[in-house]
Amino acid sequence: MADDNRAETLGWEQGQTALYSSETGTAGQKRPLESGRGVLPELAEAQPTQRSMWRHPAFLISIITTGLALVAVVVIFVVGILRPSSTPVTDLSLSGGDTNVRLSWSGGDEPYSAYVIDGRGDAVDVSARIRGGSELWLPVALGLYDDDSCFVVRPAAVTAQPSLVAQTLADQGGQSVCMER
Repeated sequence: MADDNRAETLGWEQGQTALYSSETGTAGQKRPLESGRGVLPELAEAQPTQRSMWRHPAFLISIITTGLALVAVVVIFVVGILRPSSTPVTDLSLSGGDTNVRLSWSGGDEPYSAYVIDGRGDAVDVSARIRGGSELWLPVALGLYDDDSCFVVRPAAVTAQPSLVAQTLADQGGQSVCMER
């Protein structure tokens, strides 16, 4: 029977968790294991606050990206104006033999156009035969030139009729060389 009393008083000893209600102080009453139905507190509804348009994140991001786009447009425009339209032809040289002629020149990386101008002033475009951007080989067998022919090389961006006039060629960024007579 002593063991039965001990079983009933489990948790009532000194240093053990109390399973009884401490308000009443009686050892026979135990507190309930469940709480009331209202577990979560009632919250008052918060009033939504309106952000001003100037402080809205989407507006700020759109203003920043618009500013960056405008700066990029201005930079591209300024670089386009200040950059020369094409690199002029320099050091045009003609070398040849009995079977072909070779034209070579110095310039930029842009495409160039080449013309053969015969003794009557008629021009033939031979730009398709340019190799490596700064060299042109023309075989005699093609019949495109003779002893009275001259060659004009200029940037391909120039669309005017080719000319042998020195000032016109200088304005276009081109040079000419003639066959030795």
